[in-house]
Amino acid sequence: MRCAELLGYFVDSNHLFDSLLNLIHKSPSAPHLSILAACIRGQKKDISKECLKAVCKFLSEVEVCRTREGDGQANLLLCVDALLFSVSKIGSVVSYDLFSILSSVSGLAVSDSILSKASELFQCLAELQACTKISLFEQHSMPLLKMISQNNELWTSMSPEVPIFSFIIESGFLDEKMLELIIPILINNLHHSKEAKVRCKILSLSISVFKKMSSTFYESLSEKILEVIRIGIFPNLTWSAGRTASSLRAIAAATLFEIISKTCIKKEMV
Repeated sequence: MRCAELLGYFVDSNHLFDSLLNLIHKSPSAPHLSILAACIRGQKKDISKECLKAVCKFLSEVEVCRTREGDGQANLLLCVDALLFSVSKIGSVVSYDLFSILSSVSGLAVSDSILSKASELFQCLAELQACTKISLFEQHSMPLLKMISQNNELWTSMSPEVPIFSFIIESGFLDEKMLELIIPILINNLHHSKEAKVRCKILSLSISVFKKMSSTFYESLSEKILEVIRIGIFPNLTWSAGRTASSLRAIAAATLFEIISKTCIKKEMV
């Protein structure tokens, strides 16, 4: 690690990161990421914009940032930490890449310490952009949701997109455009052909969504909410034997209760 820091200090960043990324991009691993983080730490001045973009683009690739290994997640955060420390300004493209990395790590985090560190880095990223953490989520949540929800009808209980999707919804800001994107995803993943684990997760998430939803959204999205009830919730309320089916019915009933308990709900919807 000390050797990598010295390389970062003495070797021109354009040559160093170009060579390093070429070496590790085919099979990135936790040790590779720790070496990359040390090279970034060695930089005592601003990394060039080209290098910054290249490193962030590499780290935000699906094969890199959606790791479920604790060491890999920890070393990814080390890289982000070093990048944030080595720059004084961040553009919107780089900011989105870093937001994507931190959201992926947070959604898939294997420990509270990783989740806590990621939260700290979200705050650092917001401060570099002279905005609040909430504003950061407002800025980047929508494009990230669009990206991870492609082919959401194929999600399984092992899909990394499911916990990342959950993290963004539970941590971020929901406006009408986001809700218009989220509701079809909820419906797709409540279909009876989906695994019970996926449906349970999506129903739990639906409760969070409807808790956050204001009366204004209920009025403007009433037709879409009816679709959630008819296509998503009602089929999961149908009786069938077994513990899993019983759990699904219970959580589907809780979701339905969350929707109809709102004082702003229209009589026609009831």
